[in-house]
Amino acid sequence: MERWESIARWYGRTELMEARDEKRLLRLQRQLARQKLLIIDEPGFVPLSKTGAELLFEVFSQRYKQGSVIITSNLPKDGYPTTYLN
Repeated sequence: MERWESIARWYGRTELMEARDEKRLLRLQRQLARQKLLIIDEPGFVPLSKTGAELLFEVFSQRYKQGSVIITSNLPKDGYPTTYLN
């Protein structure tokens, strides 16, 4: 195991969808919920499908009052409604 993996782990933007399709979504959600800090980098860079957005929202809901979340974006503030429609 790389040293940085004990501090951070990279998840691709499709990982939640793949986990759902492979019947391992609950395990991944538990893993994400256990992290002290979850950083979401550029979620609007490539548009999420409705299902992808719902899965990501579920991760946020599960982390509520459990751990911190940082969302980074280079989008202008007025671009948020089109990116984060739900």
